[in-house]
Amino acid sequence: MMFGIIAYVVIFLLLQQVLANRPNIVLIVTDDQDAELGSMKTMHRTRQIMKEGSEFSHAYVSTPMCCPSRSSFLTGMYVHNHNVYTNNDNCTGTEWRQIHEKKTFATYLQDVANYRTSYIGKYLNKYLGNYTPPGWDNWMGLYKNSKFYNYKVRRNGSLVHYGSEESDYFTDVIKRETISFIKDSVRNSNKQPFLAVAAVPAPHGPEDAAERHRHMFANNTDHHTAAWNYAPNPDKQWILQYVGKMKPIQKSFTNTLQRKRLQTLQSVDELVKEIYDTLVQLNILDETYIIYTSDHGYHLGQFGLLKGKAMPYEFDIRVPFYIRGPGVPTNSIFEDIIVNEDIAPTLLDIGGVETPSGMDGRSILHLFAKAKAKANYIKKDGRNAVKRKNGWRHTILIERGKLTDKNRGLRDKLEAKKNLYLSKKERKKVVCKRLEYNGPCTTNRGFRCVKDQFGELTVERCPNFSEISNCLLRKCKKHKLINKRLLRIIRTNVRDFKRIVNETNSQAFKENQEKFQKKLMAMAKTCNCNRKRRKTRSIRPKRRIECDEKGMKCFEHDREHWKTEPLWKIRTRRSSRIRQHRKRKRKLPRRQHPSCTVTGVECHYMDNKHWTTAPFWNLDPICFCSNANNNTYWCLRTVNDTHNFLFCEFITGFYSYYDFQKDPHQLVNAIRNLTPSRLQQLIESLESLKACRGVECWRRERRRKKISMKRVLNGRRLTNYHRLDSILPSRRRSSRLT
Repeated sequence: MMFGIIAYVVIFLLLQQVLANRPNIVLIVTDDQDAELGSMKTMHRTRQIMKEGSEFSHAYVSTPMCCPSRSSFLTGMYVHNHNVYTNNDNCTGTEWRQIHEKKTFATYLQDVANYRTSYIGKYLNKYLGNYTPPGWDNWMGLYKNSKFYNYKVRRNGSLVHYGSEESDYFTDVIKRETISFIKDSVRNSNKQPFLAVAAVPAPHGPEDAAERHRHMFANNTDHHTAAWNYAPNPDKQWILQYVGKMKPIQKSFTNTLQRKRLQTLQSVDELVKEIYDTLVQLNILDETYIIYTSDHGYHLGQFGLLKGKAMPYEFDIRVPFYIRGPGVPTNSIFEDIIVNEDIAPTLLDIGGVETPSGMDGRSILHLFAKAKAKANYIKKDGRNAVKRKNGWRHTILIERGKLTDKNRGLRDKLEAKKNLYLSKKERKKVVCKRLEYNGPCTTNRGFRCVKDQFGELTVERCPNFSEISNCLLRKCKKHKLINKRLLRIIRTNVRDFKRIVNETNSQAFKENQEKFQKKLMAMAKTCNCNRKRRKTRSIRPKRRIECDEKGMKCFEHDREHWKTEPLWKIRTRRSSRIRQHRKRKRKLPRRQHPSCTVTGVECHYMDNKHWTTAPFWNLDPICFCSNANNNTYWCLRTVNDTHNFLFCEFITGFYSYYDFQKDPHQLVNAIRNLTPSRLQQLIESLESLKACRGVECWRRERRRKKISMKRVLNGRRLTNYHRLDSILPSRRRSSRLT
């Protein structure tokens, strides 16, 4: 018995010692920082520090949008698994808070590895500061989207407002708070490892730089890449066919915006340097990992798009990624492809926590073991270029948007044209591959695919779906809305009536009934001589009625005179809510110019009021369109020793293919160079990744069986290419925005 207790104590102490020896982690995440437009060239301190570690030249984000990308690096899951598709839907919504937010890398490091955790900076776009997410010991999350001055943060339980002073500059506040957390963790935590996340707002809009940096980069044109103002683009997706070349004033705007973005990053450069110096002063640099990356890239004039993100091109999906720490090769560059879903498993691996089965990423620490051997790298531009590791993934999924009911209808029409030559049996196979036809019947699913007695797939209607579908008719929706409003009015009236009946039947009313009658008799002999009050129709004076005429009897009463609240006041509450709703509606952003409105296209109007800090925009207002409703896509990004390409499928049925070995700037869509069998192989690979989960997302697939031409397009060779014309880019030039 005594031996068992001693053994248990020894094991417990050893476990505590192992946990205490875990490395510290500092994760720095920027907002909208590119890897293609030269932003890292101006961050000399950061690049010098990160030479002590490694850089990944093929680091990508699976969704080039703020909230989906941040949700992915927090959970290690693709967008189709955590369901945060845009900056609005489910961004800090119910599903996110109840399911996925409880499974971030912070909760695992805090609960399993006993890390002291801190998050300071921008969280998610729709975060309202009304709660502290689980897993964080120290929390300072920004209210909503990025700002540099006049912002609010939730600081460990309460909202704190910062003003417009130079000391309130948000990047500098993040720097001070992160350094303070690191110092407190080292001095007061008994060697407990820490995780510090610094999520800076730069270089996201409104691109306000600190005053000490507003004079810099006056003539920087690093964003003038080969794709800058490359238009028209009739071989690309619809939005790029619509947008033409930039006007001279728009070119000038991209130069000004590039300058302001680089200015904001100088404060981030100082943040990295001061955090690094703090780790050196505390003598913990050798036991701390520092990771630097961004949530997605950015474009400034590429293909005629004035500014923005959300496009499936290198300037939007490729991000800077640096890491230094124990066991990381120094002055090295890795060409293995990684994605932002790998961040969470990597942090857990550093903390000694096994990667959960629900995470779609993989720890990048596996790549560092092979890099230690000199035979596995070559010298390139004075740096160690590490050879790609066998067994590591070659392909990642890029996805943006989701299948709405409207998009499904559009897709069905397009697929009907493409499947014109398929038999009924083959069309059923195509239909049954869709996710909405798989699984049991639910209230949202009207049809399902099942096998009949002969083992062939067939589509059948779900039981009792006719009753559900009738409620979805437009006519029923209209009547339902009318009935909903009517019931709301009836409920309000009934509630008010019950309240009055209950209060008039109360004992308090009966006791004061005689006093009320006496007061009523006295009112018959009194008058209200205050004409102003009478004009305002005030029923209850605040304190006393004054009478100037002689012989008139007056009395005083206060608000406690009547026990029952008047019905008019209850009605007024509802009226005030309606007025407040209308007021909020009037405050919603309006189109400032009627000509800057295009149906189905996201357009913006910008004038000299957009920026409140120097350098200002002093030229004429401009209108530009940055995105479209049909810009929903799924892509394969493949990088290995023999292939380097991007293959995309859009919701409109449009396909694109770019071979980076021949076209590194993605100027020409080479989809017509693919054979039908190769095209079908890419489509099937994309379909498998669109529904992947866990290790399925990174485990290398086995070699597929050769697909017959009959299975692909079911026709002669000439017919194949006729059928390909329905999905290949049109050679006709589309109308452009002028």
